[in-house]
Amino acid sequence: MKMQTVKKLNNEVSKAVQLKGLANGSTVVVAVSGGPDSLALLYSLKDSSTHRGFKLHGAHLNHALRGVDSDNDAKYVHGIFHDLGISHTVAKENVPAFKKLQRISSTEEAARNVRYNFLARVARNSKAELIATGHTSDDQVETVLMHFLRGSSVHGLAGMKESIDRNLYGMQTTVFRPLLSISRSDTESYCHSLGIEPRYDKTNLSTDPIRNRIRLELMPQLKRYNPAIKQSVLRLSRLAAMDSNYIESEVSAVLPNIGTYVDRDLAFTIDKKAFSELPMALKGHVIRRIILIIKNDLKDLDYGHIDAIVKILTGPTGKTFNLPSGMMVTVGYNIATVGFHDPTNCPLPELNGEHKIDIPGETKIGSWIIHSTFTDQTEHHKALGNFSYDYSNNENSLNNISLNSRPSNTRYNAMLDSDSMSGAIHVRTRRDGDRFQPLGMINTKKLQDFMVDSKIPRAWRDRIPLVVSPKGIAWVVGWRPSNWARAKDDGRDKLMLSFSYED
Repeated sequence: MKMQTVKKLNNEVSKAVQLKGLANGSTVVVAVSGGPDSLALLYSLKDSSTHRGFKLHGAHLNHALRGVDSDNDAKYVHGIFHDLGISHTVAKENVPAFKKLQRISSTEEAARNVRYNFLARVARNSKAELIATGHTSDDQVETVLMHFLRGSSVHGLAGMKESIDRNLYGMQTTVFRPLLSISRSDTESYCHSLGIEPRYDKTNLSTDPIRNRIRLELMPQLKRYNPAIKQSVLRLSRLAAMDSNYIESEVSAVLPNIGTYVDRDLAFTIDKKAFSELPMALKGHVIRRIILIIKNDLKDLDYGHIDAIVKILTGPTGKTFNLPSGMMVTVGYNIATVGFHDPTNCPLPELNGEHKIDIPGETKIGSWIIHSTFTDQTEHHKALGNFSYDYSNNENSLNNISLNSRPSNTRYNAMLDSDSMSGAIHVRTRRDGDRFQPLGMINTKKLQDFMVDSKIPRAWRDRIPLVVSPKGIAWVVGWRPSNWARAKDDGRDKLMLSFSYED
């Protein structure tokens, strides 16, 4: 029976690998936490790699959330990689510090952001085609139920896909989940059969994260009504996935007749008549796709926003509707536009040449006013009030900029590490060849690529101030500071910069 479990799991993973068409010489990054799911994934992929010739690169991130237990997990996984002869990357990140810096309310969300950033870096450095994760059918059930509780559409009820192309922190890669047809009990049996002793995360017993509450509280209750609830939810997921795929194909077919995306303007123009003739069941899905085209994600948007857009597009001319992330819907006579507010009309004043910033002090350059001071962290929060800089993970900070006008009180603030900012500090606009290390990234990227990825309108890019030290670009004003220039929670004074402008 034990060996049957091993054979079953290895066969399922082998089939998934075959469907992905992994060739000889390909590289797969395997995310391994040390738990039974990720260990079963690692050993089964190792078995498959010996037959198909692809290479593995192990990846383990110590989230520094459980003290000694986290450190012991890292040592354990490192030993597993070493024993299997697998090249690997084991790193440690301070998730609590990241959560505080990014002002993320959920530790779970902060840990996820840090983890996928890490996996993206490992994939890039190892030139891997795939990132393999150990999500099981139990994870799929929890995901579907979580989406159901949030009132998700059919796309959410479809749950996770076995394979999905994603842009992770500026890098295009594929997340691969070959264990989605395998249960958590199967991965535990697999490890037991091979004599593997998994590590168990005690925080999984906490009922704080919603996923844990679903697993520990909701599922036992649902089993009282339907003992086969897991199979029922998985069937729902499969049916929803088929419906979702069909809907997406229909959206792709009709979208060229509905309107046009203008990359330069970050806007989608919609033919109102063509849109009105769509079946009602398809209209919301078309809007969903349009938003994804414009801003790459649906963050901060829900069904209520999409439903409101559908209604306004079929309503009177001249209506406007504001959306999160600085987006807006404008309805004309024949044409409606979904996008950022008139991106061709940049609200930022011009900044010509390169100018030294007085530190501490006030520097005036045209319409720009720059204040600088040294302060500790406590004083920083008191001083900034409602104008504190948003260190959110979303690189697109268009919310921080008035897109319709130039209010005189517009202000952008950042708190930077004073030691890293030693030497003469200047402000200028972009130049050919500029590179930048955005907050949260290890490596630099072209400033041009950062601006494109951040959905900064083309007309704006030559007006955005750059704070530059001898080390390089420290802050793209209004968007993101450099990782090397970020303020550190070390109790020492920080450099606080504030940019504002006048009409």
